[in-house]
Amino acid sequence: MAGFEGVIYVRFVVTETGEVDDIEIVGGFPPGAFNEVVVDALEGWRYDPATQDGVPVRRSGVEQRFDYRMQR
Repeated sequence: MAGFEGVIYVRFVVTETGEVDDIEIVGGFPPGAFNEVVVDALEGWRYDPATQDGVPVRRSGVEQRFDYRMQR
């Protein structure tokens, strides 16, 4: 992807164990250019899960923006 700049928007679920699941590319530019890189990165992310009454719960609809820019 050398020489490219772009942005990708994703939506995903954070599970009860803090893992990322159900990754969905919502949009981006250039279309499809960075999708695989973003999904690979998100699969390694870990969160402190949300809790309800002290019990870990799934959190749907988490959104993240990824910006790719060339360094000058």
